[in-house]
Amino acid sequence: MECREIFDQVKEQLTQEWKNYYLDQVFRLAYSQIDTFVYANDVEKSRLNQILQSFTYDQFVAMRSQWLLKGRMLWYAYGNLTKDQSKQIVEQAIQLTGLQSIPKDELPSVRHVDLSHHTQNFHRLDFTVQEETNENSCLVSYYQYGLDSEAHGGRYDLLNQLALQFLQEPTFDQLRTKEQLGYVVFSRPRSSRDVLSAWFLIQSPGKNCEHIRKRLDIHLAKMRTKVQNMTDEEFKTVQGAVMTTISEKDKNMKEDF
Repeated sequence: MECREIFDQVKEQLTQEWKNYYLDQVFRLAYSQIDTFVYANDVEKSRLNQILQSFTYDQFVAMRSQWLLKGRMLWYAYGNLTKDQSKQIVEQAIQLTGLQSIPKDELPSVRHVDLSHHTQNFHRLDFTVQEETNENSCLVSYYQYGLDSEAHGGRYDLLNQLALQFLQEPTFDQLRTKEQLGYVVFSRPRSSRDVLSAWFLIQSPGKNCEHIRKRLDIHLAKMRTKVQNMTDEEFKTVQGAVMTTISEKDKNMKEDF
């Protein structure tokens, strides 16, 4: 098979994958947008597709000649490996690739966006579902707390997990069972690059996002009072649930990170 033919096939496959990405279930699509919104220099699939359409085989060949000449490798060693064995593997890889190191300040920045810069500490981002027959609306409400520094010793991270554990069942019960906004109701803590946050996701087939946001705000205002008045027995129940979660072994490398 000719290289140009392989290029055309891969280009067509990526084009279709990135197009189909926007036809996924609304709540999955909404959740996947979190990284796009909170990471600096993250690129949406639609923008990648636009770039790919004008990318030619001749451009690919020109770029290929510079591929893996310069860069930086980041290694994680897992399993039955000693420190010396790990270092040996890395040194062999460096020799085989002949990779020329790139200065750290020339690498692209992949960092969280600081949402506190807005005067009201509030940002609204809207996107339209491309599938016209899809009548679902989905709200993702994302709250960023800030950094969990070494000085805190992980305490803020645990506090975040405790708070979201306490909120999880009442949020589902109120918005899903009692108010019946929709079948999909999630609330979870989030920790990425030492930035602590929480997110709430509600998908509704009959209510728009403004209505969902209003009901969520009312619910969280009530829960704020309940958190402040939490009994020792309630705290021990929440504490036990969090301890069970963090004591579970990671099922794969992604969870370990």
